[in-house]
Amino acid sequence: MLKYLEKVGKLDEKTAQIFFKQIVKGMRYCHQNNLIHRDLKLENILLVNSEEMKIKIIDFGIAGAITFFTQ
Repeated sequence: MLKYLEKVGKLDEKTAQIFFKQIVKGMRYCHQNNLIHRDLKLENILLVNSEEMKIKIIDFGIAGAITFFTQ
């Protein structure tokens, strides 16, 4: 994603919405499955298909599990 942004410059609003929705959906999936990414940044978002604007969130190396404590 970083290389793509360096190449195209600023994103128009529609394209930014497409990417942002995918990031939110990915993070929601992680959080629903008790996982925290901890290192979400442009370098960890891959653009797998620029024509379809599809991304993947990568590098879960320092991810952590959410644990709930009950009292």
